[in-house]
Amino acid sequence: MGDFNYLLEVGDKVGGVEVIPSNYKEFYDCTQDAHIFDLRYTGCFFTWNNKQEGDYKIASKIDRIMVNMEWVEAFSDSTAEFLLSGISDHSPEAVKTYAKLARYEESINKEKSKVQWMEDGDLNTRFFYNSVKETRSRNNILVLNSGEDIKLEDDKLIGEECVNFFSDLFSGDSSQGDIQEVLNKLHFNRFIHPCDVEKLVMPISRDEVIEDLSSIHFSKARGPDGFNSYFFKSAWPVVGDDFVAAITNFFKTGKLLKEVNNTLITLVAKCENASTVFDFRPISCCSVIYKCLTKILSYRMKIILKGLISSSQSAFISGRSIQDNILLAHEIVRNYHKSGGSPRCDLKIDLQKAYDAVSWEAIVVVMRKFGFPERFIDWVMVCISTSKFFVMINGPPYGFFGAQIGV
Repeated sequence: MGDFNYLLEVGDKVGGVEVIPSNYKEFYDCTQDAHIFDLRYTGCFFTWNNKQEGDYKIASKIDRIMVNMEWVEAFSDSTAEFLLSGISDHSPEAVKTYAKLARYEESINKEKSKVQWMEDGDLNTRFFYNSVKETRSRNNILVLNSGEDIKLEDDKLIGEECVNFFSDLFSGDSSQGDIQEVLNKLHFNRFIHPCDVEKLVMPISRDEVIEDLSSIHFSKARGPDGFNSYFFKSAWPVVGDDFVAAITNFFKTGKLLKEVNNTLITLVAKCENASTVFDFRPISCCSVIYKCLTKILSYRMKIILKGLISSSQSAFISGRSIQDNILLAHEIVRNYHKSGGSPRCDLKIDLQKAYDAVSWEAIVVVMRKFGFPERFIDWVMVCISTSKFFVMINGPPYGFFGAQIGV
């Protein structure tokens, strides 16, 4: 730990002379050879600045607290903190360790390491165990700043902060006004063909259930019931008939047991120094039965989406690529650096995840205007509107709340 006086990557500096590979390559190679990496941290990202303002300001990350796997094994709940620089041009740094009980079961499986390309024969290698330990160390939330900028270090307080955040996020916004009036003004010139309507609501076959279950990779995270798809696949001769019966019962009755639709929200840091709930990406862990239900619905919709969605929508549609938008944006800003020509600018907007705020009422209205059958709409809305959520904080779940918006 300390002032290494070297950068580790391009993004470790702002201002001053442009960063080139020679500024960080030797230090990067050294860390790789020594098998060390940054201890997860909170606080300031840039740890040094020249105390200037405006165009003369230079800031960089040259102070680090780096550890190896032996440290992670011995102090799995440790974290670093970089404070404000004060009168010095460097940020004070500190290491904290937390005397907390182990929060995870010791059963080792592929989903914890998140190394998707590993084969079954690799499960007992040193690399696999180290990747699990490193992932666990980075994903623990040991410190979190609340909305009032209060530092929280107790798991219960961190859990309450996250539960309040997501329950508010999914509770809807009463200031939206009369959305029905807006939706009634929507007009579409594309509709579902009558032949496709029959395909959407045709009876569920056993082969369809098996095909959708097979598409769920065995390393995907488990839901609240503790079972992943590998369990159902390996125990199919025993549980297969019951699994198929559970799926077909939903499509016959339109009812879903609340235990099937309970969802765990696990938080994954979006940046190295994640300090608030906004710095974490929520990942929903659903039961395999629920995943299979939604896959059946999505696969049936997939067949007809091409005919409903404009060709200008290039993402999330089979046969289309979001790379087209990237190439288009590249062409638009191609000559922005040239001094000649008319004044121009571009905006990079940080949009909140749209799926978290979509109106359920809007979903129903849009599907009806496209011509989806009422039975299919009911299936979709049952899956969306009956979800209940827990938030996972370092192992245990916190809260139990529903939603009024979002999918």
